[in-house]
Amino acid sequence: MTDTSLSDATETPQRPPSIDRAFWAALAWVSLSVVTVLVQWAHRSYLRELLLDYNKNAKNKQDYSTTAKLDHAVNSYTMTQLVVTIVLGFLIMLTALQMRRGRSWARWVLLAVAVIPIFGVGVVQQLVRGLLANAPILVKLTMVAAGVAALAVAIFLLMPDTSRYYAALRGPVAAGGRPSMFGSMFGQPRRRPEPPPPTSPTPTRRVLDVRESPVSPPAPRQDVAEVPSPAPPPRPVAESSTRPKSGAKPKTPTGTVRAKSRKK
Repeated sequence: MTDTSLSDATETPQRPPSIDRAFWAALAWVSLSVVTVLVQWAHRSYLRELLLDYNKNAKNKQDYSTTAKLDHAVNSYTMTQLVVTIVLGFLIMLTALQMRRGRSWARWVLLAVAVIPIFGVGVVQQLVRGLLANAPILVKLTMVAAGVAALAVAIFLLMPDTSRYYAALRGPVAAGGRPSMFGSMFGQPRRRPEPPPPTSPTPTRRVLDVRESPVSPPAPRQDVAEVPSPAPPPRPVAESSTRPKSGAKPKTPTGTVRAKSRKK
């Protein structure tokens, strides 16, 4: 049997609805920001007055003495603002995708862009400015709507369900030790928990401390008959030579000395 409590604890936590809502709010925020720039381009008279007001308080004043120069400045301002908004919106959506995949650093980056008024968009730059600006109603409506979407992104990212979700994702990584301040703020890379080791189906027995007896050499087996080794073959006896020694006369078969042959 496997330990189901351990396997449930190591599973990836389920993504709360606040994460998905923050993603869709970011998409609406980027879309409304682009629409705001296009609506301002349609109201050229508003942009002309806006540039003339900026030029009065600027240190390096521009030459807007003719209508052609003013229209050229309006077109340049609108094109620059449109390109910057599209590039920034693209980066915001990439960050929102990483936030939706469980990256804690993306959550804080997206929250900073939505709140801090240094990127040209967000709650302060769009919501507050849209409410206070003296602009056509359609421009104010799109600008305020984009600011409300940025505010919704910030609210969804700060909800308790969102915080618990990212804390649960950092749990397996921080199990080995306490995370640092920067690790808890920007998060750690998401890792899949390792599966638990397989458990034995039968309970383990307690091993007693028993002294080991000395190991004796194995005795020879008695059931195997010993086969005697074969005896070496006898050496052949050399036959005695019938030839006498040098200088001695050969003997006859009867043992008498052979007589010398007579000369004829």
